[in-house]
Formats: sequence, structure tokens, C-alpha cells
Amino acid sequence: SGDFETAAEVLDEAAMKGYCYPENFRKLKRCEILAKEKGCTVTDIALSWVYRQNMNVFAVVSTANPDRMSKNVAALDLVLTEEEVRFLSE
Repeated sequence: SGDFETAAEVLDEAAMKGYCYPENFRKLKRCEILAKEKGCTVTDIALSWVYRQNMNVFAVVSTANPDRMSKNVAALDLVLTEEEVRFLSE
């Protein structure tokens, strides 16, 4: 995972084939909006949202770069309000 500031930076060819649905673009755009408002990255917002879901299973965030892993884990400290979580979930 990387530090993305815009949706265009996230979408590579594989993503276009597997995730290119209007609903996903809306959610990604909402991540961009919140990232800009909160002064963080799209990745931070997305991970914070995932970490707060009521699930028994979570995606495993993996990286060979220790600094990137530290940033991914730091998203646990990013506080999303209930309103922001709803905004991202719509």
C-alpha cells in the first residue's frame, strides 16, 4: 500500500479490471475529500475506515518497507467521526 492523495494514483491496470465500478469510484472520491479535509492521505482514510468495521476478518496490510508499515498501523490513531464513517459507507 502507498500514500495516495488522489484516486488516479491508486488505479493501476489490475485495479481497473477488478474494481472499476461506479460505487467504488464514489467511495474513493469520498476518501479523497476526507483526506484533504483531515490533512492526511487516501490510504490513511481507507485504512482507518477498514479498521473500524464490525468484521471478524480484516485485510492484512503487508509491506517490505518498515516505514510504510508504521504508517499503515498509525492509521489506527486516525479518528473518524460517526458522520465520516457513514459518509464513507454510503
